Order: sequence, then C-alpha cells, then structure tokens
Amino acid sequence: MEQYNSNSQNSSENNTDYSPAFYWFPLAKIKKNIPVISFDFEYFDDENKMNLLKNIFISHKIKKVTIVPEFENMYTENDWDITASDDEGYDLFCSEQFLFDDSHTWLIYTSHEFTITFAGEWLANEIKNVFDERYKSKRFYANSVAR
Repeated sequence: MEQYNSNSQNSSENNTDYSPAFYWFPLAKIKKNIPVISFDFEYFDDENKMNLLKNIFISHKIKKVTIVPEFENMYTENDWDITASDDEGYDLFCSEQFLFDDSHTWLIYTSHEFTITFAGEWLANEIKNVFDERYKSKRFYANSVAR
C-alpha cells in the first residue's frame, strides 16, 4: 500500500494536468508528515470489511466522533458505529463528510466521487496492515499524481 504525503514531488499541487484524467487527491495538502490512504467505496461495501474497519476503531477506544457533512451542520456522535446503515447502504458513504475525534490524530474523508480517505499515522498504518493494497483507489494513483 502506498502512503502519500504532500512533500512528494508528484503531488497534485505540482501537477498542471487539468485533463479529465486528473483527479484531486483528498487531503493531499494537510501537514507533510501525515500519511493518507484512499480507496473506492465499493471495496468497503462488504459486511466483513466494515466489521474489520469497526474493530480498528474499537481497538483504539473511539466512540465519540465529530462529523462534518457537506450540507448539514457539524455534529457529534457519542456512540459512533462505523457500520451503521439504512436501506441505502452504510451511513459512512454519504456524499462529502469529514470524521474525527477529540484527539485530532486521525481523519476520515468521504467524497461524492465514491471514495474514502484515511489520514493520520496510526489509522493509515492500521488500514495498510488490514486491507489489501490492490484495492486502493486507482484514480488517485494514476498518472503519478500521488505516489
């Protein structure tokens, strides 16, 4: 699994290709030393994978999460469950939103392009160790935008 940090020579900041093949790498302009890993939603649209993801957060005792959605006010879930769902699918995969806790050591970003990005050293490392790198989002790693 490749981890991206914004001091890469091939970062989106340095890329001047504005063709349709160019895709903004989520969270690329955060601090240079914070690893970022992205996947397409479809990879996580699986109960087993969502439970593996849930176990990562349980192991870090994360229950209280702040959610910043695109078209609503920011709110806090005191008993957050990453596997929460409804008839339309997992709640996590709803348009643009940021999720984090009071530690500010990790962040999840979901996009309307059907991607999920994990940021922060411990979270990126856990994702790297648990999930198959072959399924990271191809659009972020194409054209040497974020390698």
